[in-house]
Amino acid sequence: MDEAPLTFYAHQQTRLTALIKRTVDGRGVVPLTLHLKKKGPAEEEGARTLDVHLAGPGDVTGLQPGSVILMAPPPFARDAETTKLVHVDLRASDLPWRYSPDHGRPIRPWLALLVGTRDEFSVAGNRLTFAPGKAETVLKAYPFAHAERWAHVQETPNEAGEPRRIARLLGLRGQSLDGPSGLIPQTEYIAAIVGTFNECGEPRWGGPTFPDTLPVYHSWTFWTGEEGDFETLATAIQPRAALGLGRVDLHLPRVNDPATGKPLLLSMRGAIGALENEPAPPALATADLAALQTPAIDKPPPGHPSRTIIGLPDYGRPWLKDGDLAEWRKDLNGDHRLRGTAGLGGWIGREAQEDLVGAAVQQMGALNAALQRIAQLAMGLEVARTLWKRRLPADTGRRLRVFGPATARMETSAGSVQAAVTGADSPLPQAFLTSAAMRVLRRGTARTRGADGKPDGSYRSAGALADAANRVVAPPAPVPASPFDMDGVAAAMGLPRPDDLVVTGPIPPQVWNLSDRFLGRIIDDVWPNNEFIPELRRLLGEDELAGFTCDATIVLRRLISHGHEPASRAIFCEALLAGRLEAAHLSQGDLGGMAGTDAFSEVLTSQIGCLLSSVVPPIDQRRPRNLGLLVDRISEMLDPNRPRSPGWRRVESTIQGLRLEALGPQEMPVSIELPTWTLLNRHDKEWLLPGVGALEKHSVIALKTNPRFIAAFLAGLNSQFLAEMHWRNLPVDRTCTPLLQFWGQLDYATKQQQPDIHPISKWDAGRPLGDKSHQWTRPGDPTGREDVVIVFRTDLFRRYPGTLVYLSKRTGDALKLGPDLRAAKGEAPQARTDLGPIYQGEIEPDIVFFAFDIDPDTLEQYQLVLDEPPAGLRFRNNEPLASGDTNGADVAFKCIDRHTRVAFVGSHLAALGLTST
Repeated sequence: MDEAPLTFYAHQQTRLTALIKRTVDGRGVVPLTLHLKKKGPAEEEGARTLDVHLAGPGDVTGLQPGSVILMAPPPFARDAETTKLVHVDLRASDLPWRYSPDHGRPIRPWLALLVGTRDEFSVAGNRLTFAPGKAETVLKAYPFAHAERWAHVQETPNEAGEPRRIARLLGLRGQSLDGPSGLIPQTEYIAAIVGTFNECGEPRWGGPTFPDTLPVYHSWTFWTGEEGDFETLATAIQPRAALGLGRVDLHLPRVNDPATGKPLLLSMRGAIGALENEPAPPALATADLAALQTPAIDKPPPGHPSRTIIGLPDYGRPWLKDGDLAEWRKDLNGDHRLRGTAGLGGWIGREAQEDLVGAAVQQMGALNAALQRIAQLAMGLEVARTLWKRRLPADTGRRLRVFGPATARMETSAGSVQAAVTGADSPLPQAFLTSAAMRVLRRGTARTRGADGKPDGSYRSAGALADAANRVVAPPAPVPASPFDMDGVAAAMGLPRPDDLVVTGPIPPQVWNLSDRFLGRIIDDVWPNNEFIPELRRLLGEDELAGFTCDATIVLRRLISHGHEPASRAIFCEALLAGRLEAAHLSQGDLGGMAGTDAFSEVLTSQIGCLLSSVVPPIDQRRPRNLGLLVDRISEMLDPNRPRSPGWRRVESTIQGLRLEALGPQEMPVSIELPTWTLLNRHDKEWLLPGVGALEKHSVIALKTNPRFIAAFLAGLNSQFLAEMHWRNLPVDRTCTPLLQFWGQLDYATKQQQPDIHPISKWDAGRPLGDKSHQWTRPGDPTGREDVVIVFRTDLFRRYPGTLVYLSKRTGDALKLGPDLRAAKGEAPQARTDLGPIYQGEIEPDIVFFAFDIDPDTLEQYQLVLDEPPAGLRFRNNEPLASGDTNGADVAFKCIDRHTRVAFVGSHLAALGLTST
């Protein structure tokens, strides 16, 4: 984002103060001319001048709250920069000149910002008191002849683009025409806004005498830090040559160099080494190590077998089968330097074993509780298998009684098994599958004795009880409900029998099912015609109702005649009977003069009663369950002999991070996220970067990481760590690699630290130690974990931890634009213009390193850039003022602290990094 433009002005006055022509007793006087006009018969005009006295510096007793909007450095700061001016920002842009008695040019401010130590003055209340003999020392640093330099106005646009002005007072202590002096490092200072004019409008200092006290309107305290600032520290850094940095020379006393006759010299690199490649070990050193690794045989007494004497450690053995000579294992054990590095990792593991084991135990968490659950599961399954084999009934009914209560806890996608088996479409009652039913229906109780109705009281089998509960019972046969013998009444009266008058036989169930859909609903002139009658006509046209005739129109009329009554079986019977009479072509004339008589009504009522009593109930949709299949499925599910039985899976679900492959002793893989370079730096930093203590102050040097050292170190460290955990009887997987991190690179996408190596058990046996296939790398990374490392020895990063460090392919003015460190998805680091570090660390408070994911051979394509962290607007006190700097605007423009960006040429760094001697 572009910075807002700044504009500085020397001063600002209101329109009223700009009219001051003279001063009286320190107060500005503004002459006002009044024009008077007298109205009357003879109008008169006149003019009179009045002097308006404005408030002067002697009239001010304090500033309004909120007048001061910023103090730099802030109150109680402990690390104020010695090269920066103290300043204060005021909300009112005219405040420093508002009560000034000056009415000419330049206008001197009536306020000044004094800065001094506690040895020079103190502040109590609204008075500043100088220490004896210190007033002249302090005030001479603020020459009143140049008071107009002490304040200025700053204008910047606000969010709406409108100009916004503030006033600023600069504490110009040490800023003079002769040159800078600055603030004293690590010293307590007091900053105070004081009045510069007395009650009479005269300067308080600048003459032959100096005041002992001054009025104070605002003050605060701060402490300076160490000497220098970002610019001075960054520009003091110089590239240095490697000159043996990152390299260790080892002497083998067992082997002499044929050329010199002295012990053979082996050169090796630390975790960070020079840019030049590490040489191969001399053949004499390799042969010497091979001889040391040859097992020695002791000389036992006669008759006793020979024994192998314990030899050197065999690094890599925990992750390989006996006799498996992987290529990387040969490198690890066949090179003095790599064996020494692995031994160094083992020693670090012993030194840090308490912390490492503590982290492992914490990660295991409730492992002991999990192991107890697994042991209980193993015992429970063994008991269950025995009971299953010996006590499980063979009879289906008895098994169902045993399994029944468990079905309520067996879930399916549609609910429990019990709910699915005893649903609305099942004749089996839910109570039959409960533990209460098991107790009630157990064999030998009075309830089950003679349950099948046998007179001998024999027991009914569990299977028979289950079959009975699972059976759909047929409805009873219809029983005529006629109140008396209608056939006899008809014969006595010489009338036809009712069954001869009406088509007999029950109404089909389909018709009753249709009418049952409307029971209880109010009959109106809509639904019978729109719903019931069309369905009735459809049913009458089906072959299944052959022999049943009915006039639907008559049925509709009979239903409508009941108005708003709720539909009932009796109303439907009456309507259907009328429809059947009409369909049979019978009328009241065919009833032998019974029409309109009580006998006819009795016949109709009787016929309706017969029809109601002969109604066949709706078709029972329930279907018996296949109990044999149900029992077989439940048996298969609950069988403790099956692989991963329900109890097995249930216990496993309660243990996070562990999958039960077997119920034997469990070993948990441990993975500790710890950048192990910190352990090496804590216990022996000379192996992290050999010779680091000799690095000069204010230096920068280009080096690179050593993947072979890192692989050997982690192999030795993990070997020792696994051995320690096994010795403490911790159930740890013997083939896991607990410590995979050396540098602990942070993946900014996932916010997780990434490993440096793959698990050792997965290393390609055909590849040498430190091969790229053994390293954790990003896709498309050509160099693996061999990264460029930039090492600094400077106080810059301790003083300014927010300093931005990056590599850039930009040159010249393009560097002024700032970096673009955003990476496109899948973009290789080498394809980016600006590249940030992938990890960084602190070896000492003044020695830090930054690693970059690029090929060390391509460093010459980049520039190393140090970018000053963002900070507020400040002004430097190490800029000497000239005679032409006549006002505060000139001083502000000259002393403003500009953003600092320092670049080092990559080719120069690379060339010096290759200079090892």
